[in-house]
Amino acid sequence: MTSNTMISIVILNFNRAKDLLETLSKTKDIKWKNKEIIIVDNGSTDDSVDQIKKLNDKDYIKVFIKNNRGSAYGHQVGMQKAKGELIITLDDDAFINPNNINVCVELFSKFQN
Repeated sequence: MTSNTMISIVILNFNRAKDLLETLSKTKDIKWKNKEIIIVDNGSTDDSVDQIKKLNDKDYIKVFIKNNRGSAYGHQVGMQKAKGELIITLDDDAFINPNNINVCVELFSKFQN
């Protein structure tokens, strides 16, 4: 893995629009050049779907599941959409320290050999 490695960040949401928006705000602080952010809504019944639809399509890949099928299923759907060599999964109320992406890439690079 190198600094050109594609990183996929899959964020699973269920009925936490406010938390999701905060997580997305912090995710924008990640300066990794080659990344994609995939938002999977797991059948939310609050205003999450509307909030996600308002987001810029250039910044996010959006996936909508009609009925909540559980966390594992939602993350799986997001990972299937991912194009990255390294996939990081998050819930809607979690975020990564932006500097930790480099650490993740270094660690996973060691396991490739």
